[in-house]
Amino acid sequence: MKKTILLTAIFLASVSCFAAIELKNGDRIAIIGDSITEQKLYSVYLEFYLRVCSGLHDLSIIQFGHGGEHASSYAVYRMKDTCTWFNPTVATLCYGMNDGQYRKTNDRSSGNYRNGLRKIASWMNQNRIRLLISSPGAVDTTSFRRLRPDDYNQTLAVLGAIAKETAAEFHAEFADLHSLLLDVMRKAKAQYGDSYHVCGPDGIHPARNGHLVMAYNMLKGLGMDGRIAEIKMDYSTGKTQVSEGHKVIRTQHGSVTLASTRWPFCFWPAPAKPQPSSETTILPFLPFNQDLNRFILKVTNLPSSGAEVQFGSGNFHYFSREDLEKGINLSEFFQGKDNAFHMVTNDLYRKIREKQMFETKIFRHFQTGLRAALPHLEKRSAEVVNACSVIQKELKDDWKKIEDAIQKSVEIPHQYIITVRPCERKK
Repeated sequence: MKKTILLTAIFLASVSCFAAIELKNGDRIAIIGDSITEQKLYSVYLEFYLRVCSGLHDLSIIQFGHGGEHASSYAVYRMKDTCTWFNPTVATLCYGMNDGQYRKTNDRSSGNYRNGLRKIASWMNQNRIRLLISSPGAVDTTSFRRLRPDDYNQTLAVLGAIAKETAAEFHAEFADLHSLLLDVMRKAKAQYGDSYHVCGPDGIHPARNGHLVMAYNMLKGLGMDGRIAEIKMDYSTGKTQVSEGHKVIRTQHGSVTLASTRWPFCFWPAPAKPQPSSETTILPFLPFNQDLNRFILKVTNLPSSGAEVQFGSGNFHYFSREDLEKGINLSEFFQGKDNAFHMVTNDLYRKIREKQMFETKIFRHFQTGLRAALPHLEKRSAEVVNACSVIQKELKDDWKKIEDAIQKSVEIPHQYIITVRPCERKK
């Protein structure tokens, strides 16, 4: 037994990376998981980011979360049904929370999880679907009550090792969500206190703070590099250069009007008392803006020791000449209404969430529900099979209309103004 454990540890340690997923225009991305996915939080963050932050503008994205599901049950009951309905080219997979059965590690549940993942990965390979396998998340170290939190996190760590091994076996990408969540949670609780939960009030289903950690982990696994914009303004000449995805519309002394098809990921200012319902409160412990959300402004040849900067029509913020010459990340310093993209962000976020709510209705209530009510559907009478086909086509047409409307809305460049007002250093 000890020899087997040692060999497994050596094998896992030797696997430093897997086949990187390089997204491209035309990809169809399925976000698959259990009730944590069905919360439609990290899945909305993922879809939002991929549509407007990534620089890719021809993507189709769908959410396949289903409460109470295990990897093995998805493999048997839903995988072919959902994937043939959508025909993805890329899939993200996050199971394990239910697979551990909320008990200490045991061979039976671990074996079922392994078999389920292997069936999914094998089928995805056969159908040329590039796969990102995430380890299970974690349970909250203070709010989880079904078992000692450390015991169940140990169970989830074992399942995470299985997920990593399976990803290596099937040449999939792997994302270590479990370790990241534990690390971020430890740091957040050290500063905010044990009452600040990262994995939800029930210890299982994260609020927005934990879901941002999940989105960060998967976006990194999908190869996102975070280079959204670089804007270089020469204050003395007024000349401004911009990176791909941005266009200079007009320049005036100290200001530039831009049109962008690449947006920053926007946050609202953190509340006075840290709350799990605020994504912003987790940012001190998660390098989201630094790694994934760099919207950089550089200003040279200022006639003063610094300048006040306005991003859109909100408040001005002061920066030193040295910092502006190096480059400031507008995503980090301009939040809420001070961010030029806050209104279009709110509108798109709402549209994506509404779309994903419709997706849950389609697959939870029709695809899965109907098959449960009518087992062996394909063997029913021609009238029943035809009726179901008609309903399915109508649902797919309705979904496509929503998808197309979102696609068209993000193709329209967003116009805004950046203003730089030189001034001496404030005391």
